[in-house]
Amino acid sequence: MKLSKRIKHILENIVLILFSFIYVFVIQIGLEKQNISLDKTRKATNVVENSGIGIHYGSKGIKSNVFFIKLKNIEEKFGVYRFSKNYNDLLQLVKIGDTITLYFNEDSYKKRNINIDLIQIEKKNKIILPKSEYEKKEGSLIYIGIGGLLANIIIMYYNRKKYLKTI
Repeated sequence: MKLSKRIKHILENIVLILFSFIYVFVIQIGLEKQNISLDKTRKATNVVENSGIGIHYGSKGIKSNVFFIKLKNIEEKFGVYRFSKNYNDLLQLVKIGDTITLYFNEDSYKKRNINIDLIQIEKKNKIILPKSEYEKKEGSLIYIGIGGLLANIIIMYYNRKKYLKTI
């Protein structure tokens, strides 16, 4: 059964509108992760039991190298992912036996081996990893969402233009 041009046009627009909602959701997530108040995040202060470069297994099986920290008496490992993969500063500043404070968000996906929602690291009241780095990284979601939304609008415009020529 062949679909009429009108039905095909409507179905294409429905798919584009659904993708638009996804992009708006991505933008919303990016915006929520800006200007974080550390008072509203989880906090853990303890002695570093282990730290270094480890492999983070994401929710879709994607592997990535991250800097991780394991604190004494806390089961969870915490990590930082950087696009540059440069963790030399953290490797030098965080040593086993140091007492540090971590600010983080609860990992909603419990099967991950390292929680990479680590927002800020402090050592002796000095900020080692500022929250601005986390906010900047998560802010990329805003640009991805805006780019996708603009692409959808352009595609819808040209699809509409093409459809109107065939009428």
